Amino acid sequence: MSLRSLTEATESSNVIIWYYYFSIVITLLSLATAIGLLLMKKFAVYLYITYIPISLYTQYYASGVFNIYGAIFAGVFIAIMLKYLKKMD
Repeated sequence: MSLRSLTEATESSNVIIWYYYFSIVITLLSLATAIGLLLMKKFAVYLYITYIPISLYTQYYASGVFNIYGAIFAGVFIAIMLKYLKKMD
């Protein structure tokens, strides 16, 4: 994927411009969460629990389709993280 194809897709479809900025923020939060989980930090669990429902709702709002597999994966991942929460710093 290139910047040109992304720009052409924006012009041809009715994609809301704030969704691109939201995607950048979610990507940065995902990176921070991944680093925090590798370091076994509690803030990563709380961060993930906070931004995943917001992300799922925004995807539903923008596309009109709810990603059930994403919600199931997130729920399983949260359950695993909560199991190890006491061992984290």
